[in-house]
Amino acid sequence: MADLVVAEGYADVGYEYINIDDCWMEKNRASNGNVVPDRKRFPYGLKSLSDYIHMKGLKFGIYGDYGNYTCAGYPGILGYMKNDAASFASWNVDYVKLDGCYADPSDMDQGYPEFGVHLNQTGRPMIYSCSWPVYQIYAGIKHKGIEIWARPITPVHQIYYSYAIAFLNRRTDGTPSDVSVTLKELGLQYPKGYRVEDLYEDVNYGILTPETKIKVKVNPSGVVILRCNVEREQFFARSHLVSPFLPLNPVFNVRDNTFE
Repeated sequence: MADLVVAEGYADVGYEYINIDDCWMEKNRASNGNVVPDRKRFPYGLKSLSDYIHMKGLKFGIYGDYGNYTCAGYPGILGYMKNDAASFASWNVDYVKLDGCYADPSDMDQGYPEFGVHLNQTGRPMIYSCSWPVYQIYAGIKHKGIEIWARPITPVHQIYYSYAIAFLNRRTDGTPSDVSVTLKELGLQYPKGYRVEDLYEDVNYGILTPETKIKVKVNPSGVVILRCNVEREQFFARSHLVSPFLPLNPVFNVRDNTFE
């Protein structure tokens, strides 16, 4: 395929990726947990194939699945995220598609970004193609044209992140959409609550617990962005003049957008 893309001129007009889809691996992992390329199809391994593709001036893409198995029944990444990220980096992969068969769509909001962290930690630049929105649409999590995105930010207290939440209305006509959702449904679990602000409208909702239902109104093609900082009471005990809130650091991920 790499030879054809170059020889027939596709590379000259911008086609640059040679991507391997499902079924490229053995049915069982190695004893150390690493995924094993199919020995018959790739007798010299994927690093050798990757080197050849790069030699042609092209880029190498690979397939994985956020589940126990891939859609065709091969090993998924669950339980082996660090292993697989390291393997992809060692093969000089440029592009990773992560499918969502044999997985719970409600777990994907946490799991897909987690694998992204492992990819980043390898130090190898890889485009990360995530399939979980379509699985959540099929599961009924996404609907009514509203997408809800969550971004973990600082400050962090114990194991709990603060979050930036974006409500995005994909509709282009009609009246504003009313969205009602609890912080817990968005994955915000800190028991003592979050200080919530609307960054565009300069509205302070005060401190809300995970069970609190928040309502926002999103215009067609519009967005509402909330900042939810964990309420870190120990700072107030030190001095009422010390702010408990630290600057934000960006790490994007999508979370549950179920709402009534």
